[in-house]
Amino acid sequence: MADWSNPKLSSPYVNFLNDLNAKIVEAAAMNPGGTNIPVTAMRMERGGRVFQEWNGSAWNTMPLGVAGGGTGGSSGSEARVNLGFGSMATQNANGVAITGGSIVGTSLDAGYLTTGIIPGERFPEPLPPRNGGNLYNLNAAQITFGQIPAAARLGTGATGAGLLFLADNLTWKSVSMAPRVAHVTLNMPALSNFGLVALPYTVQAEKSYIVPTSGLYRNFGSTGIGEQHCPVDTYFCNSGGTQITTGPATHIRGTSPLADGNQVNQNFKLEIVEWL
Repeated sequence: MADWSNPKLSSPYVNFLNDLNAKIVEAAAMNPGGTNIPVTAMRMERGGRVFQEWNGSAWNTMPLGVAGGGTGGSSGSEARVNLGFGSMATQNANGVAITGGSIVGTSLDAGYLTTGIIPGERFPEPLPPRNGGNLYNLNAAQITFGQIPAAARLGTGATGAGLLFLADNLTWKSVSMAPRVAHVTLNMPALSNFGLVALPYTVQAEKSYIVPTSGLYRNFGSTGIGEQHCPVDTYFCNSGGTQITTGPATHIRGTSPLADGNQVNQNFKLEIVEWL
């Protein structure tokens, strides 16, 4: 190996050519390896295939800068940053994730679009006449107008006489065409102009109505007191007599405009009809 301080003026002439040739060989191989190597000398370290600089005591790796045709980095991540490569530089062709930017100059196969929302600007207005049979999992919350053409799109339901409807809890309900009928007797005591009677079951006031089935007379069946027609206003109410027009009702209240009331106890037959 060369002594990089030789040859000197004091060197024997017989050693001059050998000393000079040793340095030329090491310089040509870019591998100074002798003694007295000058500071800032460069070598090619062939194990790691990197350029190194001598600082007087050790060899330091010197990455070749971008301007000189290198990467300016001592690692893959540093090289990508220096060369301006983004995250796509580390992604495989079969697993690319794109979170920004745009793709132009190519055609995309919509069969691979499995998530996300295609912006409305990508759809022509109006939509061309196409078969929508291949559209699946549409979000019905976004359907704000128009008419759904087939009842099958609303649920399973059933076939028959059209007596099923989709309730607000998204379950199918059956409509009975036969009403529920009950009979009660409204008692209006003597000297009173109102009466209250409990229903045999709770009814929905807005689906029900009251039909009198006996004559409404004042002092009906009395002795010595003339009978008179006695109009009675009946309505659905709660147990306290408060009128109910919508919702569950448990009683019927009857009132008469005759302030003095009946002279005898009166019973009025009523029929309650409720459409279920």
